[in-house]
Amino acid sequence: MDENHRPVKLRKVVLGFPCSPNQTEFKFDLSLNYKMANIIQTYSDQKPTLVFCSTRKGVQQSAAVLAKDARFIISSEHKQRLMKYANSILDSKLKDLLMLGIGYHHAGVGLSDRKLIEEAFALGDLPVLFTTRTLAMGVNLPAHLVVIKSTMQYVAGSCEEYGEADILQMIGRAGRPQFDSSATAVIMTKVQTRDKYTKLMNGVEIIESSLHSHLVEHLNAEIVLQTISDVNMALDWIRSTYLYIRALKNPTHYGQSVTLRSPSSNCGQLLMDPPLHFSSGFSADLDRCGIEAKLQELCLKNLNALSAIDLIRMDEDINIKPTEAGRLMARFCIAFDTMEQFSKVVGTESLFDLVSLVSKSREFSDIQLRVNEKRALNTLNRDKNRRTIRFPLEGKIKTSEMKVNCLIQAQMSSISIQDFGLTQDTAKIFRIGMRISKCLSEFLSHRFKAVFPAVLNSLILAKCFRAKIWENSHFVSKQLEKIGEGEAVLLLFLLNECICYS
Repeated sequence: MDENHRPVKLRKVVLGFPCSPNQTEFKFDLSLNYKMANIIQTYSDQKPTLVFCSTRKGVQQSAAVLAKDARFIISSEHKQRLMKYANSILDSKLKDLLMLGIGYHHAGVGLSDRKLIEEAFALGDLPVLFTTRTLAMGVNLPAHLVVIKSTMQYVAGSCEEYGEADILQMIGRAGRPQFDSSATAVIMTKVQTRDKYTKLMNGVEIIESSLHSHLVEHLNAEIVLQTISDVNMALDWIRSTYLYIRALKNPTHYGQSVTLRSPSSNCGQLLMDPPLHFSSGFSADLDRCGIEAKLQELCLKNLNALSAIDLIRMDEDINIKPTEAGRLMARFCIAFDTMEQFSKVVGTESLFDLVSLVSKSREFSDIQLRVNEKRALNTLNRDKNRRTIRFPLEGKIKTSEMKVNCLIQAQMSSISIQDFGLTQDTAKIFRIGMRISKCLSEFLSHRFKAVFPAVLNSLILAKCFRAKIWENSHFVSKQLEKIGEGEAVLLLFLLNECICYS
């Protein structure tokens, strides 16, 4: 259904704002607060505005900044109506903002206050309402202007982009059929992603496949599920994918390093000759037969890679069977590069060696080391005046891998991390690290039944990831709900006192 079916004509605007590589998502989000007054003044036409923010804290911060930056023209009669609402509001901060024509709404606000805010906005008495995206899902509060402040959201302590459905759901709140003949939706994003959201808003963005980037993991999963049991079935499977469809229509998008087998390769004919490596893309002049040959080569290359580290087994009749390692890879959704690192374990690794191994996992490739984080990380690593991590790293923290290692150890050592960005990254690392460490322990248990050290240490590490403390930590009571470091220290002290007096 296109825009012609909307009861209110919608104007869509995407604004890109500069964001330097060293600027955290948190600071970029804060910077957008100071653009809000100008955007509302430009696009609202003095009509109700709904602003979506990613967090409850962000909602209240944005509302407070707008209260300082903007003054709405409000008649005496309108002020009386706002005062009537304010007198019934229990939240003191919300009460003060309401008198200025600004409100906020999220799950942390009391139910009675939320109902009053919804009523005030629905009746047009509240000029601006800041809220989280949950309002777009559960409450029908249309507005003349909808603003999405940043296209990033915080999920389980880490940042990720809103889904397409979330964006469309939020901008769908723009337009009040009973009052407006037109409405406006504004997306505030980074300069780097402006074109992406412009295409999304205009409905012209073509979705391409990304299967070729992760083909090896998907092939392994299909082999474990027994969807694929020989090489020819693997080739039939890849012909059934969206990658195949898009490669036929837009071959140049899928330029990559390809492994070619033989200059005499024919379309549909399987060749297992030794590979010749060179870089090549899917050129625009390739016909269907040529594209199929390229995809066949890509498929065979990935099957050989799986076989090389014993994730699958292929016999002379090109039959394929999964191994226990391959089953673990599929079960825990582990990247091929990570499994390749696991395959290099010799069996005598220490606990520190395994922490370092996990830190190298492909799953952490999007954890960036920012310049403004280095001082805090180096303090966690080595500082004569403070408690530091259990296994200090050599030299300064200068790579993302070292950052991941340091944050893992800081969390397990119960060392407070003050930087908001590092706290976010730590939460993400542990959410992913739990399944990686569990996979590693099962992988080594199966592989090294007679070699004890690495197996034992991998089991200890998996336990530490789950508990978020070291196995010999004094803060073991932190695993209990609502017990922080202070309470854990006190409990430890009381326990020692009891032992001394007994």
